[in-house]
Formats: sequence, C-alpha cells, structure tokens
Amino acid sequence: MLYVQLANGAVITEYSCPQDAADKPGYSEIAEDSPEAVAWKSSQNVASTISSAFASGCQIISTGTPAISGTYAIDTAAIADVMAECQFIAAFAEFSNLTSTMVWPIREGSVTFPSTAAAMSIFKAIAQYVTAWKQYAAGIIQTPPASPVTIP
Repeated sequence: MLYVQLANGAVITEYSCPQDAADKPGYSEIAEDSPEAVAWKSSQNVASTISSAFASGCQIISTGTPAISGTYAIDTAAIADVMAECQFIAAFAEFSNLTSTMVWPIREGSVTFPSTAAAMSIFKAIAQYVTAWKQYAAGIIQTPPASPVTIP
C-alpha cells in the first residue's frame, strides 16, 4: 500500500505512513501496482537518473582535438558560463578573455581550447546532451542520452 496525495488522478506526494485525510487534501491509499503508483515510481526513477547524470557531468571525447576531451560540468552555473561564452563568441568572434586560446574548467582540472571553433564544438555537444536529458525527462524520447559523447 502507498500513502499518497493525488491531484487530477496523479500522485504528487508520497508519505511514509498513513495520514489524516482531513489534514491532507487529496490523501489516498493506493495499491503499489495501481497505474498511479506505477507512474509515480517511474517518474521518481527518471528524476533520480537525471539528477545523477547532471551531477556526473558530460564526458566528451574529441577525436579531432583530443586535448579538449574531458568531463564537463552541466549544472546550472556551468551551463550559464557556457551560454555566456557562446554569446560572446557569436557576437565578437573571439574568446571573452580576448586571447586566441581559452582555459576552461572541467570536472578534474582544465582544458585549453585552441580556437573558438573547438570551444563551440564542445559547447554544442553539451547543449545537445542537456537537451536530450530534458527531452527524456519530459517523455519526448524514451532512451537517455549516451555518454561519453564523441565529437569530431
């Protein structure tokens, strides 16, 4: 038996023990194999998988420029940094540090992008990887994205 709160026929909260229905609008006890329970458990598994993937980062293997291969952070702050650098490169055709190369942090250490093209190939791979995870979370695609990601 699962102790849950339902809204529009879907589980929105799970409790560890029975609750007072008078205090919890939508409170219900449902069978563990009910469609609502199965959908809830599946959503929790997907959420856990996504959380783990984002914490692990995006491993990228560059066959054309092996020195920029590594595991890149994909948390909110890292994505904001990627977007800012992409916008700068798009606007000014150079790195924001105004040099011809850019040292970029990765999960363990750093890499040096030898050109804006190399950086943009990494940033594109990161964006595609994050988008694929978002589509997986939304049920648009049924298979989580593969890692590592290989780019030319």
